[in-house]
Amino acid sequence: MLMRLKKETKLLLILSSTYLFLNSVFILYCIFINPNYVTEVPDQGNFVTRGSGILSGLLPYRDFYTNAAPLSPYVWSIIVLISSLLVVKFDFVVRFFFALCLILSSLILFKIQKKKNNPKAFIMALVYGLNPFFLYLNVIWGGDECILPLLILIPIFLFEKDKPILGTITIALGAGIKYYPILLAPLIWVYFENWKKRTIGISLFVLLVGLIYIPFYFLAPEEFLFQFKDPVQETHGGNQGILSVIQAFFSLNLEKFNLYFKITTALILLICGVFFLFRRKNNYMDAFPFLLIFLIFYPKFQISYVVLLFPFIIEYIFIARKIIVNTVFYTLSLIYGDSANSLIEGNYSNLTMILYWGIVLVFYMLAVSLLAVYFSTTKRMYSEQETKT
Repeated sequence: MLMRLKKETKLLLILSSTYLFLNSVFILYCIFINPNYVTEVPDQGNFVTRGSGILSGLLPYRDFYTNAAPLSPYVWSIIVLISSLLVVKFDFVVRFFFALCLILSSLILFKIQKKKNNPKAFIMALVYGLNPFFLYLNVIWGGDECILPLLILIPIFLFEKDKPILGTITIALGAGIKYYPILLAPLIWVYFENWKKRTIGISLFVLLVGLIYIPFYFLAPEEFLFQFKDPVQETHGGNQGILSVIQAFFSLNLEKFNLYFKITTALILLICGVFFLFRRKNNYMDAFPFLLIFLIFYPKFQISYVVLLFPFIIEYIFIARKIIVNTVFYTLSLIYGDSANSLIEGNYSNLTMILYWGIVLVFYMLAVSLLAVYFSTTKRMYSEQETKT
């Protein structure tokens, strides 16, 4: 019976049943077997506070602090409302919302690959949707980074469907929920056909982002800007970037260089952007180097942000055939966070610390290698796609 279904339906059925089953088992375990298990991570407590604030008529930044994009509290308000209506804990309801985001991102990835006549579209989307990192992030951790792949793939899908205006709008809206989709802005340059249309697209993007951000800035300028002034390593932890590890392990004071790190990241992204002034191809993989460079240099990097790269990594594994470096990078992503945290805590033997340093350094070496893979394979991928068309 399953074999007769359309591939879209089959994909949705497999992913939905898997995520529903795993989340249900986890919730039942927490209720009946281990009621002391902490299911609400710190971020979820913040989501409830922000969502409840919106439902109470409060405004972000002015009435309550949030270190997130302006529209995100409004998303959490919907989940808070649903959980209150169902009389179910927020941290249980939000996991099903995150599962929905991951399932939809898998379906969109399938449709993108199907449009490209990729015979491996179904298996790509299935492997992508069922990868252990997504399952852990959704079921065990309940992290809001589950939203990011969806916010990345929606505009890519619209650009691939020759709807660049809608793609531009969704980038701006996505950046209103989570800041990171703003890194897709170079695709506006990539997918608009000529200078006139690119000017319109870029102007539309700037206008929409301004309409989203500026009103909240004027509500409470200092509070709005404070979210961007967080130190490299906060006292309560959570940052696992290489700068946080170096600062903690070597007892260095990198806080005074915080602004310089951000400027360096911006400059490197700008240099990467100049690359597209001389080489423009209609391919969403051109967003990959921007996302990867950002994660390498971003002072407040967390390992869960790697989900931004998954739609691209899965394509490199299945299409570009760069299987080893991408698979190893993906595997290291699963253990990098714990290794970085262990180095920051510093309560281990010298041999163990050397092992953790090795994992961290290999992770970043592979990240740089992925950039090399991008620039070495995109030309061949473009030529192959042009030959097929």
